[in-house]
Parts: sequence; C-alpha cells; structure tokens
Amino acid sequence: MKKTIIILGIIGLLNLGCNQKNKQLENEKVNEKLKIDSINRLKSDKEVFEQRKKDSLILIEQNKVIGTISFGLTKMETDKKIQEFRKENRRPHKIMDKTFYDDFIGEYEYFQMYGMYDEEKLYELRIKGDLTNWENYDQEVPKQLKYISDVISQKYGVPDLSLELQERYKLQKGYTYLLRKWMVGKKTIEIRLSDTGRSYPIDVYIYLGSVREKLSKRKKEKEKLSTEKAKNVF
Repeated sequence: MKKTIIILGIIGLLNLGCNQKNKQLENEKVNEKLKIDSINRLKSDKEVFEQRKKDSLILIEQNKVIGTISFGLTKMETDKKIQEFRKENRRPHKIMDKTFYDDFIGEYEYFQMYGMYDEEKLYELRIKGDLTNWENYDQEVPKQLKYISDVISQKYGVPDLSLELQERYKLQKGYTYLLRKWMVGKKTIEIRLSDTGRSYPIDVYIYLGSVREKLSKRKKEKEKLSTEKAKNVF
C-alpha cells in the first residue's frame, strides 16, 4: 500500500512538472508571437509613414520644374526665372583679364536651358549638357551622367528606369538615348544622351506627360488628315 502511494505521488509530481513545463512553453510561444506581431506592426507603420511621406512629396513636387520654375508659367515668366536660376548657380573663371561663367547644377555642367509651351504655358523644360567631344567621351560622359543622376536621386530616390550608357561607336548622329527616368506624380524627369555628330551632351528633360501625349495625338491626327486630303492628287 505504501509503495502504491509513493508511486502515485511520484507520478503526480512528474505530471505537475510536465504541466508546468508545457505551460512555460506555451507562455514562451505567446510571448514570441506578441514580439513578432509587435515587430510586424512597427514595420507596417514605418511602411505606411514612408508611403505617406512619398505621396506628400509627389503632391508638392509634381508641379515644380527646377528652382522657382513651375509648370504653367508664360514664356516671359519662365525666361526670367531661368536667368535668375543660372545667375545663382553659375561659377566664374578667368581667362587672361576677363571673367567668364559656367553653369552648374551640383557638379553637372550645362550650357543651355529653355522651355517648351502649349497654349502659351510651360509644359516642358530642357537642360542641354556640356558639349563633350568624342575624345573625352569615355571620361566625361559617365561623370556628367553620375553627377546629375546623384542630384535627382537624392530628392526622388532611385530612378524608375535605368539603362546602360552606350559605347560611342554604337550611337547615331541626331538620336537621343534614354538613360534614367523618374515618375513624380504627373511630372516626368528624363536624363538622355544626345549625339549631335560633334558632341555628346548629357541632357535633362522635365515635362508633363499628359501634355506630351495630347500634342502627340494632335500631331498624328493632323498628319492623317493631311494624307487623306493629298490622296486625290494622284
């Protein structure tokens, strides 16, 4: 009888130990799940915050072109602001006793900036890069591409499209080659390489895609109408 009681007691203690261990394991699983849920919640909150931040940036920046220039300005307003921008960002250098100025955006060098208009309102701005000759293509063109890409990426992040820079012998005179592209709401920013036949500038196009599409459609309709009218000539 005593042996039976002792055995039952031992079994009871073992069961109690097992139950406590099982409960401890369950508690650990619950705590781990809570920890994971908390991390996921924080991660989700961060993603939501970053997305809202990006959306806010898009709303603010999609109407801005560069500097104080914005879409919808008249030619007179645009030209005035272009001159102000160039004056603020130019760098002087002397040749003999004369002072000359070079235009820069960061370390990216350009020589011309002009607007394009629809219904007398700015819808596109083009920045023509420094005129690199064929002898300096391999050294200067990649540098200029990096300089302007870094400036834009700091504001808008990695480009939505990134293409490889072509070797010079593969280029054709009169063509432009898309290298980088950012979509910022209704605004598009492109970096392009141009082959003028004598030089290879890295250019920047900033434009409203909707207006470009409208103008392209209008041009096609005009060409179609012109072709239809001309068919009776033969």
